[in-house]
Amino acid sequence: MTDAETIELASLGRPFQLGMLYDCRRDMLIPGITLWDADMLEKHISVRPQPNTDFKIITSDSTEAKAHALNVEASLEASFLGGLISVKGSAKFLNDKKTSKHQTRVTLQYRTTTRFEQLTMDHLGAGNVKHSNVFQEGSATHVVTAVLYGAQAFFVFDREVSTSENQQEIEGHLQAAIKKIPLISIEGEASLKMTEDEKRQADNFNCTFHGDLALENNPVTFQDALKVYCELPHLLGEKGEKAVPMRVWLYPLRKLDSAAAQLVRQISVGLVRRCQRTLDEMQDLDVQCQDLLKDQMAIQFPQIKEKLFKFRDLCSEYKLVFQKFLCKALPNIRGGGEDEQKLADVLTSKERSSIPEYTHGPILSRQGKRDECSEVIS
Repeated sequence: MTDAETIELASLGRPFQLGMLYDCRRDMLIPGITLWDADMLEKHISVRPQPNTDFKIITSDSTEAKAHALNVEASLEASFLGGLISVKGSAKFLNDKKTSKHQTRVTLQYRTTTRFEQLTMDHLGAGNVKHSNVFQEGSATHVVTAVLYGAQAFFVFDREVSTSENQQEIEGHLQAAIKKIPLISIEGEASLKMTEDEKRQADNFNCTFHGDLALENNPVTFQDALKVYCELPHLLGEKGEKAVPMRVWLYPLRKLDSAAAQLVRQISVGLVRRCQRTLDEMQDLDVQCQDLLKDQMAIQFPQIKEKLFKFRDLCSEYKLVFQKFLCKALPNIRGGGEDEQKLADVLTSKERSSIPEYTHGPILSRQGKRDECSEVIS
C-alpha cells in the first residue's frame, strides 16, 4: 500500500472523529489540530444508516485469530505488537491470553453496525481547507474522512481441565452451548433447549467480557452472558447514539497538498506474521512456565522452581527488547528513513537464537524435571 491510497483501518477503541488528523507512520491520532473549523465540519457531513448484526465463534487463542476477528490489518497489527497503540473497549480482547495449557477456551463475538458518516467535497474540494498551515507541520500523514459506527463484544469462556478430562470433548460441549446463545435474542429464552448435563457443563465455565458498551455488571458465568447478550442491542440507545467508531477511512494529506508528510511504505505481511510468531512463542513459553511452577515437582524442589523463574524472566526480557526494537523501527520504515530489511535481519537472528529452542527442550518437559530431580537428590 502506498501513500496515494485511501486506508481503511480498525479503530480498536480509539476516539476517532471526522476531520481528525492521523500519522500512519506511528499509527497515532493527532488531537486538537484540524484542517477546518468545527462549525464547517459539522455542517456538511453525509450520514446514512448501515444496520448489520452478526456473531462468530472463535476457538483459537492466537494473535492472528484475534486480529482477524477484529478486522485488524497486518500493518496495524504490527503497531499493536510493538506497543505503538493502546487498545480500548472490545479491542482489549487482543490482550486476553490463556494462562495455562490445561485451559479450554471458546469465545463468542457479537458485532453490529449502525451508521456511516463521511466528509464531502465541501470539505475536501479545492480551496475548502481552512488551516493549510497544518500541511507544513509534518506531524500527520492522513485525515479521517469517513467513520463506520457500531459496537462489538467478546464473551470469553474459560475452564481449567484436569488430566482425567478430555479437553476436546469439553470444548465441543461448550461450542454447542454457545451456538445457541444468539437464538435467544431472536426467538426468546425458551429457544435455549439444553439438557441438565449441558447446563452443568456450561455452568463450570467462567466468562470474561470485552465490549464497547457500558454494563452495570460484567458477566462472569454462562447464565450472566445469556442475559447480557440479550441486552446488547438496547445498550446502543434508541437511535444508536451510543455507538462507537469501528472502522475509519484515512485520506492522504499529500492529495490535498504536496508539502504534507507522507507514508512511504507499509510493513510487508510476511514480516508482520514473523513478528507475530516470535511474540506468540514467547507467550507460549510463559504459559508453559506457569504450568510447571504449579507442578508438584517444582513445589517439592526449590532449585527447579528457581530455574523456572529465571527462565521466565529471561523470556520476558527477550520479549521486551524485541518490542522496543519494533516500536522504534516501524515508524522509521514507514517514513522511508529505514529499509525493512533491517527488521527482517533482526527476525532471522531471533529465529536462530537459543530461547525458542527451549519450547521443546528439556527444561520445559516432564522428563527434564525428572532429570533435574535426580541431580538434586544425588
